[in-house]
Amino acid sequence: NTSNGGFIETSAAHVKIADSAKITTASAMGLAGSWLIDPVDFTIAASGGDMTGAAVNSALTSTNFTIQSTTGAAGTSGNVNINDAVSWSANKLTLNAQNNIHINANLNASGTASLALEYGQGAVAAGNTSNYHLNGAQVNLPAGQNFSIKLGSDGTTTAYTVITTLGAQGSTTGTDLQGINGNLGGNYVLGANVEAIATNTWNAGAGFVPLGNPGAYFIGKFDGLGHTINNLTINRPSTDFVGLFGIAAYNSTVRNVGLINSSVTGSNFVGTLVGQNNVTINNAYATGNVAGSGNSVGGLVGRNNGSISNAYATGGVTGSVSHVGGLVGMNVGSISNAYATGSVTGNNNVGGLVGYNSGGNINNTYATGSISSPSYWAGGLVGFSYGGSTSNSFSGLSTAQMQAQATFTGFDFANTWVMYEGHTTALLRSFMTPLTVSNASKTYDGQAVGVSAFGLPASNIFGTLRHTQLWWHVRRRGQRRQLHGNRPGRSLLQPARLHHQLCRRHTDGEQSQPHPEHQQCQQDL
Repeated sequence: NTSNGGFIETSAAHVKIADSAKITTASAMGLAGSWLIDPVDFTIAASGGDMTGAAVNSALTSTNFTIQSTTGAAGTSGNVNINDAVSWSANKLTLNAQNNIHINANLNASGTASLALEYGQGAVAAGNTSNYHLNGAQVNLPAGQNFSIKLGSDGTTTAYTVITTLGAQGSTTGTDLQGINGNLGGNYVLGANVEAIATNTWNAGAGFVPLGNPGAYFIGKFDGLGHTINNLTINRPSTDFVGLFGIAAYNSTVRNVGLINSSVTGSNFVGTLVGQNNVTINNAYATGNVAGSGNSVGGLVGRNNGSISNAYATGGVTGSVSHVGGLVGMNVGSISNAYATGSVTGNNNVGGLVGYNSGGNINNTYATGSISSPSYWAGGLVGFSYGGSTSNSFSGLSTAQMQAQATFTGFDFANTWVMYEGHTTALLRSFMTPLTVSNASKTYDGQAVGVSAFGLPASNIFGTLRHTQLWWHVRRRGQRRQLHGNRPGRSLLQPARLHHQLCRRHTDGEQSQPHPEHQQCQQDL
């Protein structure tokens, strides 16, 4: 029989799938079929959700797998939430949401696996504001045509090329990072972190060739899917429009990417990520140093004519002439929910965040870097501003003020920002990654369990302490009782303040007892 596999649909207001469930649409000779789950809201979580990551892994071994949410009763939002890691090596995983898709844990595809994100399916594409969001997670994909998106019920499916390598010097393949120059109108995602240290010897020391230039703009779409580009070198002191992207224009977007330990040098319009930005940049950051021998030099973007949100830069910025900023050299567009911490040196119009704001709008930002300039037109936040507006933005404050949430009037600490009060300045939630604490032990003394990480007390750690151990017991050792588990445990921190005792079970004797119903021991700390 050479027929393809069939189609299975499971529909209900709420659907739960056991880890042990075995569903297959495999065909002995033909293509695998599909299994569609169609609940109101769907959450993949290690516990407390509709399905675990392990169960999704199992489903994908023999069939394409779709999780679909539909608009339901009051209190539902039509989102798909990924709170537990999923790993698969074959078949397609489709996440279909009436509203948004929230990826809070890694999705790990390999081999011949692929991923499709369909969001905003409860309305047509026109005017639809639904999206997919990466919150400290990465989407790992094999290279090739293995990723697609669809916005709106009547929207078209947009295929992306997955890039996992740097490519060779001068590449124009359209299938690696440098090779994007061969198709500047294409749609690309990073399926892995890209190591770019080889660029420091390319082109007789000039390094990477920026993607896009005055004669050929980058007009495609680029999504890093939470990945980073490491150790990128661009050394072109007599060239304008220098950055990973020289010029990004028209309807292109750049999002969900970080550049770590980069070194970028150019003349005018120089930034680590984009030399001149005319489009939308969201969820992006840079940590390397930038230098320009001309005007409009910034830690992330040289000149911004578009919009920048959820972004930061930490490297030092040096400009020889004018319009030099820790994040953006010259701003004509909008900047929101952003910050810069690097030192900034320039001659004129020098600012910790923006060198020259020409009619642009700046909102919910701050800068902490030192400023060095012989000019009067220099400032901790903005060097010089002509028109436009600046609101809820801060600089020049004491350490105590910068580490106090009350300072940052107008910041959304529930959804966009987070702060470890008294220890850090405001941080962007979308870049916060889970902290795993392994092999921790506690001698039971009748007191609440305290935890610390990187010197922070429990009251300053946000998250839920979860142990994967299923069995707990207490052994009598003289006058002390020590908590044990029958397998190594780990503690995962997820957004929520820790405030209760560690979930525990104990007896007066030597005998082990299972946790009730063999469920995970989980409780807020």
